[in-house]
Amino acid sequence: MGEGGRTMAIDEASQTAIPALSTPAEAPATEPARPRPVRELLLVAALYLAYRLGRLVAEGHVSAAYGNAADVWTLERDLHLPDEATVQRLLLYSEPLVRATNTF
Repeated sequence: MGEGGRTMAIDEASQTAIPALSTPAEAPATEPARPRPVRELLLVAALYLAYRLGRLVAEGHVSAAYGNAADVWTLERDLHLPDEATVQRLLLYSEPLVRATNTF
């Protein structure tokens, strides 16, 4: 034990006593843990599978899809909704929102 009841460690290079980290509260802050690579890989695989299944269901319905897209676009215009570029410009100024959208 060193001064103040703290555990001391010996620095091998300089042969001097330095305070040892003895509790998690004294440990240096680290970045938040990212999801494990396997979990991320499974998520990407599941999303790709959903995409492929959607493509199978939509096969042969291209004209109906374009008709639906035109209806959605018309509804957006009738409701005076902002376009995607405007929404992105507004949201990119908020760092918490950017961080939230970049988190799995």
